[in-house]
Amino acid sequence: MSRLRTSDRVIVRKNTLAGRTRAFTLVELLVVLGIIAVLIGILMPTFSRARLAAQRTQCMSNLRMLTTAWVAYAADHKGALVNGEAGSAGAWAGAGNAEQNVRDGILFPYCPHPGVDRCPVDHSDHARSYSINNYLNGERNWPMKRIDLLAAIRNAAETMVFLEENDPRGWDAGSFIVLRDGDQWVDFPVTWHEKGMCVSFADGHVEYYRFSDPRTSQITWFYTDSPNNADLKWFQARVGY
Repeated sequence: MSRLRTSDRVIVRKNTLAGRTRAFTLVELLVVLGIIAVLIGILMPTFSRARLAAQRTQCMSNLRMLTTAWVAYAADHKGALVNGEAGSAGAWAGAGNAEQNVRDGILFPYCPHPGVDRCPVDHSDHARSYSINNYLNGERNWPMKRIDLLAAIRNAAETMVFLEENDPRGWDAGSFIVLRDGDQWVDFPVTWHEKGMCVSFADGHVEYYRFSDPRTSQITWFYTDSPNNADLKWFQARVGY
């Protein structure tokens, strides 16, 4: 058998090398994985903020629909406000912590979607996340001003209607009570939305309010004293009277 010439051996070696696939070394693989991890770390906060913003938008949409239903009820009943004391006879929402209790409410035919009554950030087992401002035909056993006609609202843009409440008793009973003066929370708002909450107003608009006093997010029970709390003052200024 004849020997290969030097030039032929060079061609054979080049063809052999060209047919091989070069694999990543361990160091190169670790570098790529490190870059991916850094990118995920950079993007995750952005994704998280986007998710929270979407949930807040959905909550505000829920409140807007409930407030529209609240106004529609008054229009159908000669301006009379729906009973704002959840759980009482003829109230906007029934007593209990099940979807059927929402359906039993007088307001349900005006907004027949049970999911609207629950904030998407509410991680409790409550069927309903919202309560009505007590000033608007709420509980009757409190020695405070209360109205029962839509026309009696003096400043609709500054009068709260629906608020987010996490009632620690198991379900959002009654109405949301805010004393007009003083330094005491009776009921208290949730802090699900990045230490803030959503609230609707009698003119139909909805606001996101972020708490400025760190004590507000620490409240866990009723009748909590909080002197000079700017958040409490904000609520008191929007009771409606």
